[in-house]
Amino acid sequence: IINVPVLKTHGTFGVTGAVKNYMGVPSDKLTTQMGSRAHLTVDEGGMGTQMAETRFPAITILDAIWINANMKPSGPVTTYAQATRMNIIAASTDPVALDYWAAQNILMPAAKSKGYSDLSSMDPENNSPGKFGNWLRLSMIELRGAGYNTTMDKNAMNVYFAQNTT
Repeated sequence: IINVPVLKTHGTFGVTGAVKNYMGVPSDKLTTQMGSRAHLTVDEGGMGTQMAETRFPAITILDAIWINANMKPSGPVTTYAQATRMNIIAASTDPVALDYWAAQNILMPAAKSKGYSDLSSMDPENNSPGKFGNWLRLSMIELRGAGYNTTMDKNAMNVYFAQNTT
């Protein structure tokens, strides 16, 4: 599996990137008909469970050429006119590390440059319930429990990126 998400803000979960891209695997409509809802598991580490129980990606290539760094109106939907052109492609074999790195080094600086001051919802260091850092950490724990080597330790990450500056 090659996971190819687009980096963007998300009104409820802070960030959509490598890990939350797996929300496209289950049918939210069918899980609702079965008495639950796949989206309700994100804040409990459900995306880590989803990755572990379907197929962990061999590599994730994150498209951060055009990103949604808008917090109001909140993502994930945005037009190109509202998007921020970053011209970055980033890749890693660890989707958790890639999301952490991209949130801190691409998404948060872009949102800050647009005038947003409260970036807590997309901060991977924020472990508050309902915030990106919390559900990313819980997803990492799920993946580690399934035997996958994932990290949120900045000193242990291997993330590669290229940026076109022209």
